[in-house]
Amino acid sequence: MAREYKDQKNAETEAKIYNLKMMLPDFCAGYIRSIAGYTKPLTQLAYLQRIQFFLMWLLDYNVYFNKKYDSIEQFTVQDLDRLKKADFEEFLNHIQKYGAVLKEELDARMQTGKYIVPSKSSTRNNYLSALRSLYNYFLENDIVDKAPVLKIRQKKVDKTIPIALTDRQAESIYDTILGGSEQISARQEASRIITSARDLAIYTLALHTGIRVSELVSLDVRDINLDEHCFKIIRKRGNEDVVYFDNTTENVLLDWLDERRNMKETLGIADDEDALFVSTKGKKRGTRLSVRSVEIMVKKYAQIAAPEVTNFHAHSLRSSCATKIYDKSLDLVYTQSVLGHANISTTMRYVKNDEKKKKENRTLLDE
Repeated sequence: MAREYKDQKNAETEAKIYNLKMMLPDFCAGYIRSIAGYTKPLTQLAYLQRIQFFLMWLLDYNVYFNKKYDSIEQFTVQDLDRLKKADFEEFLNHIQKYGAVLKEELDARMQTGKYIVPSKSSTRNNYLSALRSLYNYFLENDIVDKAPVLKIRQKKVDKTIPIALTDRQAESIYDTILGGSEQISARQEASRIITSARDLAIYTLALHTGIRVSELVSLDVRDINLDEHCFKIIRKRGNEDVVYFDNTTENVLLDWLDERRNMKETLGIADDEDALFVSTKGKKRGTRLSVRSVEIMVKKYAQIAAPEVTNFHAHSLRSSCATKIYDKSLDLVYTQSVLGHANISTTMRYVKNDEKKKKENRTLLDE
């Protein structure tokens, strides 16, 4: 079930955290234990990876650390207590300008003239949050005397408008998955013929239910309740939720389930493989499809069928579903429930300032 998949992913993340802990200085051990009590494994891993990069950056660019140490494992808390606000600002400027790229790789890119894409302000803010978290722990436990990083402000991040497919664009992608297109290469067409039933089920399920890609790939065959037109998933915060699907989704799911059953041996699906969606090629053939594979597949079809939609990605199917649900129901609480948002302010992002609706509802409060 989805719960088992979630537990497995958490176990894999915990293993990465353990390995990373072995590469960090000893003073990080207490911090790692402290955040384990209130953050999820993926968040812990992200924070530790950012802290590790900061320490490696100090080894590369800070004269004091560069001359004194050969590796970050040798760092002491007293060393970190020497850092000034300017040191953190210099690091964050590096992140903003070059991203998480260390000196050796950066020098190689500069010599070859390889283009370096600047990071978004949100990336810079993520690194700042990790460092703030570390220094807050130090201060609370009287490990350091000062924390100049806490004086640095987050950069303002412009809120992006979620992408919402029009009916024509959504149908165009659907038709391309189902029947191909003149814009598809011979290689892509050969792949599409094999995977069309699976890809159509993935696309329709994501577009019509709004579930996240991570939730979608976690589904097992036995999770699908065709009698009740629903399935259970584990949401982002670990809560179990029931998601209902429409008749269109039911039809494509039935087609894929039939094909999955008929092509079990051809696809190399083992008897104990419960995943609803499986890979059809490569080393992972016959095993659970990955989030990355779904992202690549969805983007490929969107670029072919709706090239005018820029910055399209798998999550755009979720935002398209959210917009459509709200447009049809005008019920924000219901839209929140369908999407599984913990905070309704997140759902508010999908509410557009629609002049037509304003005009239609101008007499809404008339007696």
